[in-house]
Amino acid sequence: MIVITKRSEYFFIIIFSAIILTLSSILIISPVKTFSEKENRALSGAPSFSIRSFTDGGFLTELSDFCADQFPLRDYLTDIKAKCEILLGKRENNGVCITESILVDVCEYKDLNTLEQNLAALERFGATLNDQTTLLCAPRSVDINSRHLGIDNSFSQSEIYSKISGCDLNSVELLSPLIHAQNTSPKIWYATDHHWTTNGAYIAYCELLKSWSIKPYESEFFDIDSISHSFLGTTYSKSGVSEYTPDSIYLYRYDDEDFKLEYISENKVQNGFYDFSKLICKDKYSVFLGGNYPHIKISKQGEARPKLLLIKDSFANSVIPFLALHFDIDVIDPRYISDPLEAKVNV
Repeated sequence: MIVITKRSEYFFIIIFSAIILTLSSILIISPVKTFSEKENRALSGAPSFSIRSFTDGGFLTELSDFCADQFPLRDYLTDIKAKCEILLGKRENNGVCITESILVDVCEYKDLNTLEQNLAALERFGATLNDQTTLLCAPRSVDINSRHLGIDNSFSQSEIYSKISGCDLNSVELLSPLIHAQNTSPKIWYATDHHWTTNGAYIAYCELLKSWSIKPYESEFFDIDSISHSFLGTTYSKSGVSEYTPDSIYLYRYDDEDFKLEYISENKVQNGFYDFSKLICKDKYSVFLGGNYPHIKISKQGEARPKLLLIKDSFANSVIPFLALHFDIDVIDPRYISDPLEAKVNV
Protein backbone atom coordinates (compact mmCIF):
# COMPACT_ATOMS: atom_id res chain seq x y z
CA MET A 1 0.00 0.00 0.00
CA ILE A 2 1.25 3.47 -0.97
CA VAL A 3 0.71 6.25 1.58
CA ILE A 4 0.97 9.83 0.33
CA THR A 5 2.19 12.17 3.04
CA LYS A 6 3.46 15.26 1.25
CA ARG A 7 1.38 18.02 -0.28
CA SER A 8 3.76 18.15 -3.26
CA GLU A 9 2.91 14.53 -4.02
CA TYR A 10 -0.80 15.35 -4.08
CA PHE A 11 -0.06 18.26 -6.38
CA PHE A 12 1.98 16.04 -8.71
CA ILE A 13 -0.81 13.45 -8.91
CA ILE A 14 -3.43 16.11 -9.65
CA ILE A 15 -1.33 17.71 -12.39
CA PHE A 16 -0.42 14.36 -13.94
CA SER A 17 -4.07 13.21 -13.87
CA ALA A 18 -5.21 16.50 -15.41
CA ILE A 19 -2.73 16.11 -18.26
CA ILE A 20 -3.89 12.55 -18.94
CA LEU A 21 -7.57 13.54 -18.84
CA THR A 22 -6.97 16.55 -21.08
CA LEU A 23 -5.04 14.59 -23.70
CA SER A 24 -7.59 11.77 -23.56
CA SER A 25 -10.44 14.23 -24.05
CA ILE A 26 -8.67 15.84 -27.02
CA LEU A 27 -8.05 12.41 -28.52
CA ILE A 28 -11.73 11.50 -28.17
CA ILE A 29 -13.20 14.70 -29.59
CA SER A 30 -10.63 15.40 -32.30
CA PRO A 31 -11.47 14.26 -35.85
CA VAL A 32 -9.69 11.06 -36.83
CA LYS A 33 -6.87 11.67 -39.31
CA THR A 34 -6.66 9.07 -42.04
CA PHE A 35 -3.35 10.06 -43.62
CA SER A 36 -0.07 11.63 -42.53
CA GLU A 37 1.33 13.83 -45.28
CA LYS A 38 4.54 14.20 -43.33
CA GLU A 39 5.13 10.42 -43.12
CA ASN A 40 3.31 9.66 -46.38
CA ARG A 41 1.35 6.78 -44.88
CA ALA A 42 -2.14 5.83 -43.80
CA LEU A 43 -2.85 6.28 -40.09
CA SER A 44 -4.60 3.74 -37.90
CA GLY A 45 -8.33 4.25 -37.50
CA ALA A 46 -10.54 3.58 -34.49
CA PRO A 47 -10.67 -0.17 -33.73
CA SER A 48 -13.91 -2.13 -33.94
CA PHE A 49 -14.76 -3.93 -30.72
CA SER A 50 -15.88 -7.54 -30.64
CA ILE A 51 -15.66 -10.29 -28.05
CA ARG A 52 -13.32 -12.25 -30.29
CA SER A 53 -10.97 -9.32 -31.00
CA PHE A 54 -10.87 -8.52 -27.28
CA THR A 55 -10.09 -12.06 -26.17
CA ASP A 56 -7.39 -12.67 -28.79
CA GLY A 57 -5.69 -9.33 -28.07
CA GLY A 58 -6.38 -7.85 -31.49
CA PHE A 59 -8.56 -5.04 -30.14
CA LEU A 60 -5.93 -3.84 -27.67
CA THR A 61 -3.25 -3.93 -30.36
CA GLU A 62 -5.42 -1.87 -32.72
CA LEU A 63 -6.31 0.50 -29.88
CA SER A 64 -2.61 1.02 -29.11
CA ASP A 65 -1.85 1.74 -32.78
CA PHE A 66 -4.81 4.14 -32.93
CA CYS A 67 -3.67 6.08 -29.86
CA ALA A 68 -0.09 6.26 -31.14
CA ASP A 69 -1.14 7.56 -34.56
CA GLN A 70 -3.86 9.94 -33.35
CA PHE A 71 -2.11 11.27 -30.24
CA PRO A 72 -2.54 15.08 -29.86
CA LEU A 73 0.48 17.09 -31.07
CA ARG A 74 2.05 13.84 -32.27
CA ASP A 75 4.14 15.43 -35.06
CA TYR A 76 5.37 18.18 -32.75
CA LEU A 77 6.35 15.76 -29.98
CA THR A 78 8.11 13.33 -32.32
CA ASP A 79 10.10 16.23 -33.78
CA ILE A 80 11.23 17.28 -30.31
CA LYS A 81 12.25 13.71 -29.51
CA ALA A 82 14.23 13.41 -32.73
CA LYS A 83 16.05 16.70 -32.20
CA CYS A 84 17.02 15.66 -28.67
CA GLU A 85 18.48 12.43 -30.00
CA ILE A 86 20.56 14.33 -32.55
CA LEU A 87 21.75 16.86 -29.96
CA LEU A 88 22.99 13.94 -27.87
CA GLY A 89 25.29 13.05 -30.76
CA LYS A 90 23.45 10.00 -32.06
CA ARG A 91 23.83 9.34 -35.80
CA GLU A 92 20.74 7.17 -35.95
CA ASN A 93 17.24 8.23 -35.03
CA ASN A 94 13.86 6.61 -35.53
CA GLY A 95 15.40 3.92 -37.72
CA VAL A 96 17.24 6.40 -39.97
CA CYS A 97 21.02 6.52 -40.37
CA ILE A 98 22.10 10.17 -40.68
CA THR A 99 25.13 11.23 -42.72
CA GLU A 100 26.10 14.45 -44.45
CA SER A 101 25.34 13.06 -47.91
CA ILE A 102 22.34 10.76 -47.43
CA LEU A 103 19.62 9.70 -44.99
CA VAL A 104 18.91 5.97 -45.07
CA ASP A 105 16.26 3.76 -43.49
CA VAL A 106 18.20 1.05 -41.67
CA CYS A 107 15.38 -1.51 -42.16
CA GLU A 108 16.41 -4.00 -39.49
CA TYR A 109 14.33 -7.17 -39.82
CA LYS A 110 13.93 -9.49 -36.85
CA ASP A 111 12.93 -12.34 -39.15
CA LEU A 112 12.10 -12.97 -42.79
CA ASN A 113 8.67 -14.55 -42.30
CA THR A 114 6.86 -11.78 -44.17
CA LEU A 115 9.28 -12.05 -47.10
CA GLU A 116 8.82 -15.82 -47.26
CA GLN A 117 5.03 -15.51 -47.13
CA ASN A 118 4.99 -12.86 -49.86
CA LEU A 119 7.27 -14.93 -52.11
CA ALA A 120 5.08 -18.00 -51.58
CA ALA A 121 1.97 -16.01 -52.52
CA LEU A 122 3.70 -14.70 -55.66
CA GLU A 123 4.78 -18.22 -56.60
CA ARG A 124 1.19 -19.45 -56.30
CA PHE A 125 0.02 -16.52 -58.40
CA GLY A 126 2.76 -17.11 -60.97
CA ALA A 127 1.74 -20.74 -61.30
CA THR A 128 -1.69 -19.64 -62.54
CA LEU A 129 0.03 -17.77 -65.41
CA ASN A 130 2.15 -20.68 -66.61
CA ASP A 131 5.44 -19.09 -65.52
CA GLN A 132 4.80 -15.82 -67.36
CA THR A 133 5.48 -13.87 -64.16
CA THR A 134 8.64 -11.82 -63.60
CA LEU A 135 9.70 -10.49 -60.21
CA LEU A 136 11.49 -7.14 -60.20
CA CYS A 137 12.43 -6.41 -56.60
CA ALA A 138 13.67 -2.93 -55.72
CA PRO A 139 16.61 -3.20 -53.29
CA ARG A 140 16.65 -1.36 -50.01
CA SER A 141 18.49 1.94 -49.85
CA VAL A 142 20.63 0.59 -47.02
CA ASP A 143 21.88 -2.20 -49.30
CA ILE A 144 22.82 0.23 -52.06
CA ASN A 145 24.55 2.66 -49.70
CA SER A 146 25.90 0.44 -46.90
CA ARG A 147 29.52 0.97 -47.96
CA HIS A 148 29.14 4.72 -47.56
CA LEU A 149 27.33 4.41 -44.24
CA GLY A 150 29.84 2.23 -42.44
CA ILE A 151 27.11 -0.34 -41.80
CA ASP A 152 27.79 -4.06 -42.06
CA ASN A 153 24.46 -5.50 -43.17
CA SER A 154 26.02 -8.23 -45.28
CA PHE A 155 24.22 -11.02 -43.38
CA SER A 156 20.79 -9.42 -43.70
CA GLN A 157 21.47 -8.52 -47.33
CA SER A 158 22.66 -12.03 -48.21
CA GLU A 159 19.69 -13.69 -46.50
CA ILE A 160 17.12 -11.48 -48.21
CA TYR A 161 18.42 -11.62 -51.75
CA SER A 162 19.31 -15.30 -51.67
CA LYS A 163 15.67 -16.05 -50.84
CA ILE A 164 14.47 -13.76 -53.64
CA SER A 165 16.83 -15.25 -56.23
CA GLY A 166 16.00 -18.77 -55.07
CA CYS A 167 12.22 -18.45 -55.41
CA ASP A 168 10.32 -20.22 -58.18
CA LEU A 169 9.86 -17.05 -60.27
CA ASN A 170 11.70 -15.34 -63.10
CA SER A 171 13.58 -12.90 -60.86
CA VAL A 172 15.61 -9.98 -62.22
CA GLU A 173 18.72 -9.20 -60.18
CA LEU A 174 18.98 -5.45 -59.57
CA LEU A 175 21.30 -5.16 -56.58
CA SER A 176 24.60 -5.48 -58.48
CA PRO A 177 23.84 -3.06 -61.34
CA LEU A 178 22.41 -0.48 -58.94
CA ILE A 179 25.37 -0.67 -56.56
CA HIS A 180 27.71 -0.28 -59.55
CA ALA A 181 25.69 2.68 -60.84
CA GLN A 182 25.67 4.33 -57.41
CA ASN A 183 29.46 4.43 -57.52
CA THR A 184 29.85 5.56 -61.14
CA SER A 185 26.68 7.35 -62.32
CA PRO A 186 24.52 10.34 -61.36
CA LYS A 187 22.59 9.86 -58.14
CA ILE A 188 20.33 6.82 -58.37
CA TRP A 189 18.80 7.12 -54.90
CA TYR A 190 17.23 10.14 -53.26
CA ALA A 191 19.19 11.38 -50.26
CA THR A 192 16.02 12.22 -48.32
CA ASP A 193 13.58 9.55 -49.51
CA HIS A 194 13.37 5.75 -49.67
CA HIS A 195 12.72 5.63 -53.42
CA TRP A 196 15.19 5.39 -56.25
CA THR A 197 15.60 8.44 -58.47
CA THR A 198 14.53 8.44 -62.10
CA ASN A 199 18.11 7.46 -62.94
CA GLY A 200 17.68 4.36 -60.78
CA ALA A 201 14.27 3.68 -62.31
CA TYR A 202 15.82 3.82 -65.78
CA ILE A 203 18.41 1.19 -64.80
CA ALA A 204 15.64 -1.05 -63.43
CA TYR A 205 13.72 -0.63 -66.71
CA CYS A 206 16.80 -1.58 -68.76
CA GLU A 207 17.53 -4.68 -66.68
CA LEU A 208 13.91 -5.82 -66.87
CA LEU A 209 13.68 -5.48 -70.65
CA LYS A 210 17.02 -7.21 -71.16
CA SER A 211 15.65 -10.17 -69.18
CA TRP A 212 12.80 -10.27 -71.71
CA SER A 213 15.20 -9.96 -74.67
CA ILE A 214 13.69 -6.59 -75.57
CA LYS A 215 15.95 -3.67 -76.47
CA PRO A 216 15.35 -0.72 -74.10
CA TYR A 217 15.43 2.85 -75.32
CA GLU A 218 18.82 4.49 -74.97
CA SER A 219 19.06 7.39 -72.52
CA GLU A 220 19.72 9.72 -75.47
CA PHE A 221 16.13 9.15 -76.60
CA PHE A 222 14.84 11.15 -73.64
CA ASP A 223 14.94 14.83 -72.73
CA ILE A 224 16.08 14.82 -69.12
CA ASP A 225 14.45 17.77 -67.33
CA SER A 226 14.80 18.95 -63.75
CA ILE A 227 11.38 19.84 -62.35
CA SER A 228 12.11 20.40 -58.65
CA HIS A 229 15.08 21.18 -56.43
CA SER A 230 13.16 21.18 -53.12
CA PHE A 231 12.16 17.57 -52.54
CA LEU A 232 12.42 16.45 -48.90
CA GLY A 233 11.09 12.91 -48.70
CA THR A 234 9.75 10.57 -46.06
CA THR A 235 13.18 9.51 -44.78
CA TYR A 236 13.92 13.16 -44.02
CA SER A 237 10.63 13.42 -42.13
CA LYS A 238 11.45 10.35 -40.03
CA SER A 239 15.02 11.44 -39.30
CA GLY A 240 14.19 14.56 -37.27
CA VAL A 241 16.95 16.52 -39.02
CA SER A 242 16.10 20.24 -38.92
CA GLU A 243 17.81 21.21 -42.16
CA TYR A 244 19.12 19.13 -45.03
CA THR A 245 19.99 19.69 -48.67
CA PRO A 246 16.84 18.90 -50.66
CA ASP A 247 16.81 16.43 -53.53
CA SER A 248 16.22 17.32 -57.15
CA ILE A 249 13.67 15.44 -59.23
CA TYR A 250 14.46 14.73 -62.88
CA LEU A 251 12.13 13.34 -65.52
CA TYR A 252 13.07 11.39 -68.64
CA ARG A 253 10.65 13.16 -70.96
CA TYR A 254 9.24 12.26 -74.34
CA ASP A 255 6.00 13.19 -76.07
CA ASP A 256 3.45 11.42 -73.86
CA GLU A 257 0.27 13.22 -74.90
CA ASP A 258 -0.89 10.14 -76.88
CA PHE A 259 -0.75 7.97 -73.77
CA LYS A 260 -4.10 7.67 -72.00
CA LEU A 261 -4.30 6.88 -68.29
CA GLU A 262 -7.66 5.65 -66.98
CA TYR A 263 -8.01 5.70 -63.20
CA ILE A 264 -10.66 3.04 -62.81
CA SER A 265 -11.89 3.51 -59.24
CA GLU A 266 -11.73 7.30 -59.51
CA ASN A 267 -13.49 7.38 -62.92
CA LYS A 268 -10.81 9.78 -64.15
CA VAL A 269 -8.89 9.99 -67.42
CA GLN A 270 -5.77 11.98 -68.23
CA ASN A 271 -3.14 12.12 -70.94
CA GLY A 272 0.50 11.87 -69.92
CA PHE A 273 2.21 10.35 -66.92
CA TYR A 274 2.82 13.33 -64.67
CA ASP A 275 0.76 15.42 -62.28
CA PHE A 276 2.78 18.62 -61.91
CA SER A 277 0.36 20.00 -59.32
CA LYS A 278 1.98 17.57 -56.85
CA LEU A 279 5.17 19.63 -56.95
CA ILE A 280 3.60 22.12 -54.53
CA CYS A 281 2.86 19.26 -52.08
CA LYS A 282 5.27 17.72 -49.62
CA ASP A 283 5.24 14.34 -51.39
CA LYS A 284 6.71 15.52 -54.67
CA TYR A 285 7.43 11.93 -55.71
CA SER A 286 3.71 11.66 -56.45
CA VAL A 287 4.37 13.73 -59.59
CA PHE A 288 4.67 10.25 -61.14
CA LEU A 289 1.12 9.17 -62.06
CA GLY A 290 -0.27 11.51 -59.40
CA GLY A 291 0.56 9.01 -56.65
CA ASN A 292 -0.74 5.55 -55.81
CA TYR A 293 -4.08 4.25 -57.08
CA PRO A 294 -5.76 0.82 -57.00
CA HIS A 295 -6.04 0.34 -60.76
CA ILE A 296 -4.79 2.34 -63.74
CA LYS A 297 -5.15 1.30 -67.38
CA ILE A 298 -2.48 2.76 -69.67
CA SER A 299 -2.74 2.65 -73.46
CA LYS A 300 -1.35 4.46 -76.46
CA GLN A 301 -4.12 5.82 -78.60
CA GLY A 302 -4.30 4.49 -82.13
CA GLU A 303 -1.98 1.50 -81.58
CA ALA A 304 -2.50 -2.17 -80.77
CA ARG A 305 0.37 -3.24 -78.53
CA PRO A 306 1.37 -6.12 -76.22
CA LYS A 307 -0.32 -6.09 -72.83
CA LEU A 308 1.39 -6.12 -69.46
CA LEU A 309 -0.15 -6.70 -66.03
CA LEU A 310 1.95 -4.79 -63.52
CA ILE A 311 1.43 -5.53 -59.82
CA LYS A 312 3.41 -2.89 -58.02
CA ASP A 313 4.27 -0.65 -55.11
CA SER A 314 5.31 2.99 -55.36
CA PHE A 315 8.81 2.20 -56.71
CA ALA A 316 7.18 1.25 -60.01
CA ASN A 317 5.57 4.68 -60.45
CA SER A 318 8.78 6.14 -61.88
CA VAL A 319 9.43 3.04 -64.03
CA ILE A 320 6.01 2.98 -65.70
CA PRO A 321 6.67 5.86 -68.17
CA PHE A 322 9.55 3.78 -69.56
CA LEU A 323 7.54 0.54 -69.78
CA ALA A 324 4.63 2.35 -71.47
CA LEU A 325 6.85 2.84 -74.52
CA HIS A 326 6.53 -0.90 -75.16
CA PHE A 327 3.25 -2.08 -73.61
CA ASP A 328 -0.35 -1.26 -72.80
CA ILE A 329 -0.38 -1.73 -69.04
CA ASP A 330 -2.88 -2.64 -66.37
CA VAL A 331 -1.34 -1.23 -63.18
CA ILE A 332 -2.57 -2.86 -59.96
CA ASP A 333 -1.54 -1.74 -56.49
CA PRO A 334 -2.57 -4.61 -54.15
CA ARG A 335 -2.35 -2.32 -51.11
CA TYR A 336 -5.54 -0.59 -52.26
CA ILE A 337 -7.67 -3.46 -53.60
CA SER A 338 -9.69 -6.15 -51.88
CA ASP A 339 -10.25 -8.48 -54.86
CA PRO A 340 -7.93 -11.48 -55.33
CA LEU A 341 -5.13 -10.78 -57.81
CA GLU A 342 -6.30 -13.71 -59.92
CA ALA A 343 -9.45 -11.72 -60.72
CA LYS A 344 -7.25 -9.04 -62.34
CA VAL A 345 -5.42 -11.31 -64.79
CA ASN A 346 -7.92 -10.82 -67.58
CA VAL A 347 -8.77 -7.16 -66.91
